[in-house]
Amino acid sequence: MLLSSNTNEISSQEIDPALIVLKEDDIDDPTVKVDLEKLQKYTNNHLKRWLLYRGDSLKGVVTLRDSQVKVLQYFHNGTDSIICDPTLDKNGYQKSMFDGNIEMSTIDQKFLTDICSDERILTKNNPCVKENLFLEHVCSAESNVNKNELLTEGLNSLEDIRSAKSILNKGESYAEILSSLDKKYKSLIDSWISEQEDLKKKLKLTESKNFLSNLKYVAGVDLSFPSDKNDLIHASASIVVLSYPDLKTVYKKTEIVHLTSIYIPQFLAFREFDSVKKLFSELNNTHPQYFPDLVLVDGNGLLHPRKFGFACHLGVSMNIPSIGVAKKLFHVDDIKNIDEFKNKKKLLKKKGELFELVGKDDFVYGCVLRSTSNSPNPIILSVGHNILLTTAIEIVNHCCKFRIPEPVRLADQFSREYLRLHYAKHIENCNNYDELN
Repeated sequence: MLLSSNTNEISSQEIDPALIVLKEDDIDDPTVKVDLEKLQKYTNNHLKRWLLYRGDSLKGVVTLRDSQVKVLQYFHNGTDSIICDPTLDKNGYQKSMFDGNIEMSTIDQKFLTDICSDERILTKNNPCVKENLFLEHVCSAESNVNKNELLTEGLNSLEDIRSAKSILNKGESYAEILSSLDKKYKSLIDSWISEQEDLKKKLKLTESKNFLSNLKYVAGVDLSFPSDKNDLIHASASIVVLSYPDLKTVYKKTEIVHLTSIYIPQFLAFREFDSVKKLFSELNNTHPQYFPDLVLVDGNGLLHPRKFGFACHLGVSMNIPSIGVAKKLFHVDDIKNIDEFKNKKKLLKKKGELFELVGKDDFVYGCVLRSTSNSPNPIILSVGHNILLTTAIEIVNHCCKFRIPEPVRLADQFSREYLRLHYAKHIENCNNYDELN
């Protein structure tokens, strides 16, 4: 379906693939862009401006946390790249971008058709629709639906529309819809932070005596995700165990898993830990002789705003020494001289050269390590649990035949290949999984 130029009707024409679209690069304003991995660095005004570019009414958005949660909703629902004109008309309503031949940017046919033909709610501030269009059968079937209220406030995503439809059918007000959605996300984030703080009390930044000399097996874990960005449920999880120091593969296991949470920066563990824990449990049950003495994680450990990243979470929860290995620097406000990062990493010329990431209180979050002479791009290493940074550096450096240490590199390789071979068949018969948080 295509939204017609007549604001009171919806055309049954098919979507023209040659639509002119508005993109982020068409707008000379830095607030039109947000890097999700660096969400914590943006001011409240920047994020509010970003939300206005997505057609958001900013209803209930007051604090920085409100803005961050709302931005995450847009990324979660895939509407982050749909750009609107953020200026207001004389009535205080968000102006529509449906001017002449300009349609909303990057609307895919399935998403638009879903809203128009199935969900039956169109609202003023939804970035995917004209501001004064409604599909008739919801409003006619539900006599208690206040069209003007919906038009004024607006919804923000297809998922919100579905939630609203369910709530409206129960006779609840639109204000209750907004309240329930905001409370859900705030409650979820607060509960995750509380869990991190509780687990952090058990974190050990020491290591057992003769740890390195007794090290026999090192594991790597990783998850790979479908190319279909609309599939937030499925992933391929892999564990690989290598002997140390000769780095021979002694065990590997990969499977399709069902995720129960989306990815939110600072909370990677809540998306991936359950899947990894299951792999470790199966390893312990079937091949306990290969249960690792150490695990390397594709993620961060102490390099985290609360000094408790995925590697820490996994290590503490499973009582196993752990190291976080990341490809990119995760932004933490506390780190000194972060602006010099790009220049400093250029000074790393050969394998084993590094510099530490030090906080304002001289806390060492980790280090930037050049892991091979063949690649100029270093890796970011941080302690997870029950191991010293000096030991972690020695082990990771030894494990790097290429840029990424072998346990993690192989886990990534196996998970990607397994997904390529088995994903299509799996989803054909997959209809039993938990809803995402």
